[in-house]
Parts: sequence; C-alpha cells; structure tokens
Amino acid sequence: MNDINLLKNNLDTKVLNFVLLTAVTGGIYPLMWLFLQSAEINRSHEG
Repeated sequence: MNDINLLKNNLDTKVLNFVLLTAVTGGIYPLMWLFLQSAEINRSHEG
C-alpha cells in the first residue's frame, strides 16, 4: 500500500454514522458493510 490513508479515503466511512447504524440495526450493518466493502479492502491489500 503506497499511501497509508488510501483505504480510509476510498471507503469514506464516517465513524459516527457507522456507530449509529450499528446500534439501530442491532449489529447487522457492520456485517453488510464488510461484505459490500470486501472488494475494495482486498484491492488495497493486493496493490
């Protein structure tokens, strides 16, 4: 990974929104988020 902030900038997830959605959905949101973002996470680790 060339830039340490590359993954953070590509995913563009705000912490407060993530925490609130996790609380509202009873923990389902992080699982859905991880599934949907897995391609981007894998791409950042490959190159």
